[in-house]
Amino acid sequence: MRRVFLILLSLLLLAALLACGLPELQQLLIRTPSAAVPTTPSEASPGSHTEDCLENALVNGSFEEGAAGWTYSGTEHGRAIPDLPLTQSSQNVHSGENAALLGGFETASDNLSQTFIVPAGGQLSLWWMYHSPDPIQDRDTLLGRLVLPGNEDGLPLFYAGGDIPQDTWQQTLLDLSAYAGQRLTLEFSTYNDNYYASWLVIDDICIQATP
Repeated sequence: MRRVFLILLSLLLLAALLACGLPELQQLLIRTPSAAVPTTPSEASPGSHTEDCLENALVNGSFEEGAAGWTYSGTEHGRAIPDLPLTQSSQNVHSGENAALLGGFETASDNLSQTFIVPAGGQLSLWWMYHSPDPIQDRDTLLGRLVLPGNEDGLPLFYAGGDIPQDTWQQTLLDLSAYAGQRLTLEFSTYNDNYYASWLVIDDICIQATP
């Protein structure tokens, strides 16, 4: 009984202190424990190229060494572009620090290619993303293809546009085992019709044998 009395007395004293206007004590008592605020992770790359592609048939498929291994030609505003444009924005790189950036405006055109020998059981994986505000995307060309022996039209890998969401990384996978030992050319092309700017970002291209 005495214990209950002491508890009631303590509660009465506490209520009296709050009523007297002690703001610091009042704030301390009515503050609810804050929920753990989830930390926002840094803008991490969606994938890792170096860990997954250990024996790449391509040279510099991640573009971490700039244009090394690649053949590039491009024009914009009617002038030749001497070097392969790269993007280093964390939002436009799939992994690492560099990605190839093709496209532009005012009749810009780009061609990026590399010839390689398909390993036994070869599998191709590449990541790409595009942006084009052109409402009629047929005006601009943003594509990737494989040029095969005796077939200049090549094997299409992707054609950016249509219902494919923009500003979102897309992965293209292709089984190349039927071409083992053959020399193929991987090619990316862009063309702009001088109306809206269109861009194609390419990163983390890997061609390797699978177990």
